[in-house]
Amino acid sequence: MSEDRTGFALPPGRLEPVDLDLKDVKLCRRFSASVGKKYMMAAAGIVWVLFVLAHLAGNFGIFAGADAYNSYSAKLMSLGPILIVLEAGLVFFLLLHVILGIVVQLGNWNARPEKYQVYRSKGGMTVASRTMIWTGLAIILFIIIHLLDLKFGEHVENAAGQIDLYSATVGLLADPIHGIGYLIAVCLVGLHVSHALQSSFRTFGLNHDRYTPAVNTVAWLLGIFVAVGYGSIPVWIMMGGGQ
Repeated sequence: MSEDRTGFALPPGRLEPVDLDLKDVKLCRRFSASVGKKYMMAAAGIVWVLFVLAHLAGNFGIFAGADAYNSYSAKLMSLGPILIVLEAGLVFFLLLHVILGIVVQLGNWNARPEKYQVYRSKGGMTVASRTMIWTGLAIILFIIIHLLDLKFGEHVENAAGQIDLYSATVGLLADPIHGIGYLIAVCLVGLHVSHALQSSFRTFGLNHDRYTPAVNTVAWLLGIFVAVGYGSIPVWIMMGGGQ
C-alpha cells in the first residue's frame, strides 16, 4: 500500500492525488468554450450556405421572364406566417454567426497579436481565410442594402395584382453603380462561402488526408458557382436583358 502526502495509507489500486494547475484548468475551459463557439458559428454558417443556394435557385427564375419571376415571388409571399418564421430564423442564425465570428476573431487576435510576415497557401493562410472577417462584414452591409432596395423599397403591382419584383430588380441592376456593386458583393459571397465550407468541415473534425483535398475542391467550385450564378444576373441585365 502507498501513502499520500499526509502519511495515510491509500487502498490498493487507488491513484495518487494529482495537483492541477489552476492555469491549466482555465486554459481547458477557455479552449472548450472556444470550440463550442466555433461549432455554433459553423452550424449557423451552413444554414446560410443552404439559404444562399436555395435563393440562387429562385433568382434564376428571372431568366424565365416577368411572369415566372413574379409568380415565384407571389408564392413565397403567400406563405404568410410561415415565411415570417423562416425569415426570423435566418436573422437569428445570421446574428449568431456574425457575433460568434467577431468574438472568435478577436480571441484569435488577442492570442496571437503578432502579424504574419509570410502567408502560405499550402498549410498556411489563404486569401479567403485572411479576409473572412472583412468579407463577412461587407456581406452584412450588402444584405442590408439589398433588403432596403428590393424587400422594403417601393413596389408597383402588375396586371395580375402581384408585386412586380421583376421590374424592380431589372430597374435597379440596370443602373451601373448598383449592378457593379451587386457583382462585387456576390463575388465576396462566393469567396466567403468557399472558405466557410472548408472551415466547417475542419471544425466538425471531418478532415482527413484522403478526402480533405476533394472537399476543398468542391468548396471552391461551389463558391465559384455562387459568385458566377448570382453575378450572371446583373451582367445579363446591364447587357440589356430583361428590358
